[in-house]
Amino acid sequence: MSESRYSPLESKTNGSAACPDFEDLSRFVDGELDAESAAHIGTHVSRCAWCSGLANMIQAWFDAAAASADEVDPGAACGTTEMLLGYLTTGLSENERRSIDTHVRGCDQCVRTLTLLQRRLLSAEEIKTPVPVRSPSSPPLPPL
Repeated sequence: MSESRYSPLESKTNGSAACPDFEDLSRFVDGELDAESAAHIGTHVSRCAWCSGLANMIQAWFDAAAASADEVDPGAACGTTEMLLGYLTTGLSENERRSIDTHVRGCDQCVRTLTLLQRRLLSAEEIKTPVPVRSPSSPPLPPL
């Protein structure tokens, strides 16, 4: 990826040792790093008890997610972008949230869409675009 925040050797200081950040460690466990970065992080993980334990927990989570994906109904329809946005915010009922949560465990396309939406939400404060006025046909906003 060309984004600067995805540079291969991002790190933060943990005491006196530089540990890879969580995202890089997750990408390492998932096998998404280039060979040089994977070797660098692999060497670090073999020497750092903290990162080794964290890598094991990430792998366990990936394995559990993969196992639960086998239980998902493959015929279940993907949610709309609006539904997925509601899933990331507070715009869904508990039943809708549970339904999407179950669905995304086995749907790579919805996970990619959720990732993109999350990035856009995180950068929304940086964008200097005015928010459009609500239309008269818009549903009422939920109480704060």
